[in-house]
Amino acid sequence: MRLTRRAKILFTGIFIIVFLGVALLIINPFGKEETSSSEEEVTYTVNVVEEDIAIAASYVDSISTDKSSNTYSECKVKVIAGTAIGDYTLTNDQTFSKYVQLVGPGSDETIYSASSNAATHYAYGLLLTGDLIEKTNDETNEVTYEIVNAHITYDVVHMSLMDNENSAMIANQEGTDEKLVSVQELINALNSVDQRDTMLDW
Repeated sequence: MRLTRRAKILFTGIFIIVFLGVALLIINPFGKEETSSSEEEVTYTVNVVEEDIAIAASYVDSISTDKSSNTYSECKVKVIAGTAIGDYTLTNDQTFSKYVQLVGPGSDETIYSASSNAATHYAYGLLLTGDLIEKTNDETNEVTYEIVNAHITYDVVHMSLMDNENSAMIANQEGTDEKLVSVQELINALNSVDQRDTMLDW
């Protein structure tokens, strides 16, 4: 019995497919991908050198009633490479963010309950806290420092902007007292880990 031309083509195709399959199994029997030594996973030894430490502070903005937002804004804290954190120095830039609804005071609000100063703005300040790790490359012994487990909180300063707009009466965080400060002094303090607590609480 002679095979037709179509049958010959079919059998030839099947033979080629089987041959290629067997060849592939011989070359790579378990279907594993070969990896070069350059693609091997880098391993590190990690130590926590600073834990739950205040790392950076950032002034966001002063919001009036008219500038109140109904949406949440992404507020970022960027820590630059070379920043001293405790006894160590950050190796690379790192940026962290928190979404905050930036609202201003109510139209009839005072900076705290016993004050006669009308609240004109809320000043927002972020505080970044977290851990600092020391990572040592097990092969090269290169040491780097990185912020991990970071989280951002924020404080709202109730303020009454003076007529000259260069100074403001602000309330402490407990809402029990007020004092007059320059606006720039307030901004500088909210940008400083060391100064912010003195500005917020007294």
